[in-house]
Amino acid sequence: MTKQRTKRPSSQDGDMRVDLTKEIAAAREALRKALIAGDKTAGLHEYLRELEAKMREYLTADANQKADQEAAREAVQRAEYEEHRQRVADAAQLLADARENRIAVLALRYAIPERLISVASSSLNA
Repeated sequence: MTKQRTKRPSSQDGDMRVDLTKEIAAAREALRKALIAGDKTAGLHEYLRELEAKMREYLTADANQKADQEAAREAVQRAEYEEHRQRVADAAQLLADARENRIAVLALRYAIPERLISVASSSLNA
């Protein structure tokens, strides 16, 4: 059974997330300073919302990737379990067939020949 390969997040994706986190922190700090100074904050609010939306997209993509990996892992486990169950069933059938064959061989080996049965029954009737 071959293992399914899953895409690992590249270091570039990780760097982008770290950079995005830093940008969000910087935007929040700039927004805080603008609020304290009494400046207009509509542009900063919009920029912060865009950054947070981008971060949610990254987190959603990461969660989806983890869910896909988990589903693939579970599928592999189910396939392995089914394969094991089938091997056990095949082995049980093989043992049952072997037992039936042994019983048939023993029955033939220790069977009373029919000639003796007919002689015995004729002597009893006489």
